[in-house]
Formats: sequence, structure tokens, C-alpha cells
Amino acid sequence: MAIVACTSLQAETSEPATSPNPSYGEDGHWRNHHAWIWRKLNLTDKQKQDIKQYRTNNKTAFRSALASYLSARQALLAAIKSNAATQPTASELATAEAKELATAEANLMALRVKQEQYVASILVGDQVTTWQNLQAERTARMQERINKLNQANP
Repeated sequence: MAIVACTSLQAETSEPATSPNPSYGEDGHWRNHHAWIWRKLNLTDKQKQDIKQYRTNNKTAFRSALASYLSARQALLAAIKSNAATQPTASELATAEAKELATAEANLMALRVKQEQYVASILVGDQVTTWQNLQAERTARMQERINKLNQANP
């Protein structure tokens, strides 16, 4: 889900886009990293405009949710790093900060899910199949990574 939520729309090109480009583009900015998804879906100009408008309309909510998430993460890291507190107090503080981080992350993910649902709702024909295939590939990659991590634990 995060893949789509963190992407920006790019104009279609005649270049084949069968796999993600490992580079971040000439300017080094992350937003171009997943542009291949939009090209692979072969979106119409109207669909691109609709998605851009959705992102514009929800930009404030996304930024606020991301800021909350990053602040909560920073607070958790500070609580973990804190050497001034006694061990039980530091542990309690870290637990409270972790709960706040989980809530902030859940809020951010909810916005990302809504965005993915919106994108899926405007797709038609072969785009739907392509979208479903991309989702299945992402799920398979995630499961493969989980399996590797579980194998590493004796």
C-alpha cells in the first residue's frame, strides 16, 4: 500500500517500464522511484488528473499524519536513548511512546489505504487486472521477506 501512496504521477513515455528503476532519477528525489507503476497502468489523462486532484485535496491530511508519525517515532527513539531515567521508568516511557507511534502509524496507513481504494476505483478494463497483479506481486514479495526473516530465527 505504501508504494502507491508515496508515488507521484508521471507522464507516460515510450520507454518500457517492466520493472522498477533502482535509481532515484537524475535529481535524486525519491518521488520518481515508483513512477513505473503509473506507466504500467497506462492511465488516461483524466485518471492522472483525478489522482492528482485527490492527492492535492488530501495533502494536508497526509502531511499531518506523517508529521505525527515522525514525531512519535522521534519521541520513542529519545525515550530509548535516554540514560537519565532509571531502567523501569525508561521501559515504561518507551512502552507509552511505542503505543503513540503505533497509533500514528495506523492513522497514516488508513490514509494510504483510502488513497489506494480511490485509485482502484477509477481504473477500468486491463488496468484493473494490472493493478491486481501489482498488488499480488507486492504481497508475494512481502511474504517472501517474512519467510526469510522467520528462517533466520532459530
